[in-house]
Amino acid sequence: MKKIAILLSFILIFITVFGQTEIINEPVNLTQFRGQTGKTLLVKITGTNQGNVWGGVNGIYTDDSNIGKAAVHAGLLKVGEQKVLKVTIVPGQSSYHGNTQNGITTNNYEQWHGSFKFEDVKQVTSDEDIYSEPINLSQFRGQNGKTIFVKITGTIQGNVWGGANGIYTDVTAKCKKPDDSTKTESKPL
Repeated sequence: MKKIAILLSFILIFITVFGQTEIINEPVNLTQFRGQTGKTLLVKITGTNQGNVWGGVNGIYTDDSNIGKAAVHAGLLKVGEQKVLKVTIVPGQSSYHGNTQNGITTNNYEQWHGSFKFEDVKQVTSDEDIYSEPINLSQFRGQNGKTIFVKITGTIQGNVWGGANGIYTDVTAKCKKPDDSTKTESKPL
């Protein structure tokens, strides 16, 4: 049981960064979430230069825009590149203004019923941004909401407290990954 909890803690590190477990795989657009203002989604997207996109000048796109093309326009993906991105559903706007950036031209549009925007997700930019092999995360106690990036090597040693709901104490030891490889992950506090 302890080994299962350790394994699950590693898997849940990525998930808890975004506060949800479901990743929506390659939607063309986000119309199915219209009216769910404030809902945050994790979306696996491949960048494309195909399809239509409306808006984007202010970071807000119509919910029927091609999300892969919008991600390229926003500079989050290159054509053919695939990532999991965080998006938030926002209310429909009275107008949308298009422009050209990152090789993608978006369109103007009048009032529309639903919109989305991409959220900033901190990316690791250098090894200096990564905490290497911490025994636990107690050094970050009291820094709630802070996202950190951790390089860990899996182990079956140490204690694990918590985990039933995806939350672990900050003194939980490093966790075991099936292939015992080293991986960089992020975890909110």
